[in-house]
Amino acid sequence: MKQCKDCQRTIPITEFHLRKSNRDGRNTICRECFRTKYRRSDPIRVFRNLYNDQLQSSIKRGHPAPSYSLEQFLTWLDAQPELPTLWSNWVKSKFDKNQKPSVDRKDCNKPYSLSNIQLMTWQKNQLKGADEAKLGKRFDNQRAVTAYRLDGSFYQTFVSIEEAARHVNGRPFGIRSVAEGKPLKSGKGNIYLPRTYKNFLWKWA
Repeated sequence: MKQCKDCQRTIPITEFHLRKSNRDGRNTICRECFRTKYRRSDPIRVFRNLYNDQLQSSIKRGHPAPSYSLEQFLTWLDAQPELPTLWSNWVKSKFDKNQKPSVDRKDCNKPYSLSNIQLMTWQKNQLKGADEAKLGKRFDNQRAVTAYRLDGSFYQTFVSIEEAARHVNGRPFGIRSVAEGKPLKSGKGNIYLPRTYKNFLWKWA
């Protein structure tokens, strides 16, 4: 057992990160306090990660990188009147992911630019994206995809993953994950690489 320097709780030593320089080989604050102090409660760190997410999202969609730098993004954030309320609500929720400040593209088919972004919670951003997909407003789901049977033989090419998902009574996410070779996490927390979805092999056409 070990007492956390921040929250003063006495908890199992396994709840502390490894740190060889300390006498007991563990950090002085517990994992929970570490997450709060160094990953969530620091606005600059949070928004820098948010900017990096935009870079990765742009690459995934085949869009150019955001038209603004990290410094310009932070300046834009500082000018948003709703940011203090969003941040305060997120902290009060004990850093509930659904309440986390998030940046949404007003036009989901255009790249990130200061005139095309707005602030909202992560949950509202996800719901907006789902609604846009259902209404057929998202063109990034319009990429053609081909289904192959498990023996490798050709089955059918679809004009979009939305059409393919409807055909197999599935979800676009599952088809995209296979087509892109995207690692997923199972219910048990294990990372695996999906090879098929709905008994088909999927590749971009």
